[in-house]
Amino acid sequence: MRFDEQEISLKKFNGKDFVPQSKAKMVEVLAPLASLFVNDAFATAHRCQPSLVGFTEKLPAVAGRVMQRELDYLGKAIDSGPTPRIALLGGSKATDSVTITNNFLEKGVSEVLTGGVVANIFLIASGVDIGKPSTEFIIQHISEYEEVIDSARKLIDNYGERIVLPTDVAINENGLRRGISVEELPTEHAVYDIGLDTLVSYVEKIEKAGTIICNGPMGLFENPEFAAGTRETFNAMANSKGITVVGGGETTMAFNQMGLSSKIEHLSTGGGSCISFMSGETMPALEAMRRSKIRYESK
Repeated sequence: MRFDEQEISLKKFNGKDFVPQSKAKMVEVLAPLASLFVNDAFATAHRCQPSLVGFTEKLPAVAGRVMQRELDYLGKAIDSGPTPRIALLGGSKATDSVTITNNFLEKGVSEVLTGGVVANIFLIASGVDIGKPSTEFIIQHISEYEEVIDSARKLIDNYGERIVLPTDVAINENGLRRGISVEELPTEHAVYDIGLDTLVSYVEKIEKAGTIICNGPMGLFENPEFAAGTRETFNAMANSKGITVVGGGETTMAFNQMGLSSKIEHLSTGGGSCISFMSGETMPALEAMRRSKIRYESK
C-alpha cells in the first residue's frame, strides 16, 4: 500500500480529523470484509495515512503484539520504570534531542546524560565557546540554530544539573584523539567524543540506574579513535541489571555493530516514530486507535 495514490496524497494530513483517510478507496473496499483492525506497525505510528488511520473510523482497532511491546517499554522507560531513570542522548539530531530532553525531564527521568552534537548544543547554551569547527558544523546542520540554542538554554535554567554535560571532551587533532577539559575550550579542532573523565562518570551513573533509555551515540563512533565514549557507555548498558531501552536507527546500528544488541532488553523497531514518542508528540496512528476504543466502548 505504500505507493498507493491515495496513501501518498493523504500522508501529510494534519492528523486531527481522520475522516478523509477513511474515505480512501482501499478503506472503503477492505473495511466491510473485516471485523477488527489490528495495527502492529509501530515504525509508522507517527504517520497519518489511510492504511494507518482510515480503518479506525470504520472498525474497532487494537494494537498488535509488537506495537504493545514498544509502547510498554518506551512508556516504562520514560515515566514508570525502576528508579533512578536516566537517559543517554547523543548523535547529530540535536533538534529532536532538545525536545526529547524536555519531555523526559517533565515525565520524571532523573538525569539526561549528553554526548555528541547534543552535548555541544547544551555546552553552547550554558555559555561555553566550543570553538569554530564544532560551532560551524552545528550551524550548517541545524536550520533553526538560534531557536534550538534558546530552547536548550531554557531547559538548563529549568532543570539545572539534571542535564549532565561533559566535563572533558576528545578533539580531533590531525586525525588523532586528544583529551582536553571543557575549561580549555574553545579549540581550533573539532570535538568528536566525550572525554575519559566524563566517560567514567557516565558509566558509574549507568551502573546505578534502574532504567536506562538511549538515543544517539556519544561521539563519532564510526572512527575507532573516537569510539570510546559510545563503546563504553553502550557496554555499561549491556551489562546493566536495570531495564535497558534503545531507540533510533543510528543507535540501533551502533549496538548491532558492537555485538551488544542481544544484551539490551528492548531495541525499538521505530526510527521517526520512536523519536515522536520520546518527544511526547501526538502520534496519528495511536490517536486513531484511542478514538476507536472510545467510540466502540460506548456502543
